[in-house]
Amino acid sequence: MTSIKKNVLAATAILLGYVALYLLARLLYTEPGNYTLHQWLWGGWQQLDYLFGWMLDWFWKIAAISVISAVTGRYRCGAWLWFGCTAGLLLGEPLGETSTYLHYGWWIWVTFMLISLVAGILTERVFKKHGTCRHKSFLVLVTAAVIAYGWVILDTLMIVRSY
Repeated sequence: MTSIKKNVLAATAILLGYVALYLLARLLYTEPGNYTLHQWLWGGWQQLDYLFGWMLDWFWKIAAISVISAVTGRYRCGAWLWFGCTAGLLLGEPLGETSTYLHYGWWIWVTFMLISLVAGILTERVFKKHGTCRHKSFLVLVTAAVIAYGWVILDTLMIVRSY
């Protein structure tokens, strides 16, 4: 398989992942009401729960960055970004809610995105240097990312519990 074809397939898979995430988030985080299909699919932040409504302007921009990175041959970075966006959104909404007007879901999502961006860039470097992601430095990178994700979740839960 040529590298161009591989990049296009990876970009398509990442784009489909973002479309699936968008539809899942619309299903999970749309406030109850009577909506037409068009309103449900493309309605504004007013009909959405806090985090998804807040990040709606960023969602397709992040998706575009992920797809462009995949098309240019950096599909590992695009996959990390998709994972960070997905995990940050799906965990940020329920874990970031407080009893006051504050909502820390944005903190989870933004931090997950930054961790994923760094992990994606480093994964591309590991692959370029070793030619495979089976090298022990990749496992160290994944372990560090998981620890960082866990720290964000625990930190947020400690903040939320203080309210």
